[in-house]
Amino acid sequence: MPPTADQITAVEQSLRRAFPDADVSSEGIFDTDVQLFRARAPGTEGPAPELAVSYEAFEDHSAGEIVATLEQRQVADRLRENPGERLLLDRRLGLKSVPRSAST
Repeated sequence: MPPTADQITAVEQSLRRAFPDADVSSEGIFDTDVQLFRARAPGTEGPAPELAVSYEAFEDHSAGEIVATLEQRQVADRLRENPGERLLLDRRLGLKSVPRSAST
């Protein structure tokens, strides 16, 4: 089941705090059941930092738990260091690097 607007907003706000100069956006990718978040600084080229959160993570955990996990694991720092990496937060709040698809 897709996340609620409140859940999406909580993660977007967390990323906006971590990337204050970036435009943060998100979209549901229904064929993989994830909500994809991007933080692109205006005028930049190349890959933008991306975080995918599984729908199952949103189903099993509160937005506060998800945001706390992102902060504890220093996800923003990791994305800043390697903006070409897409990180996935899974149902168990495990974090792993996953390939970017050609369409997203």
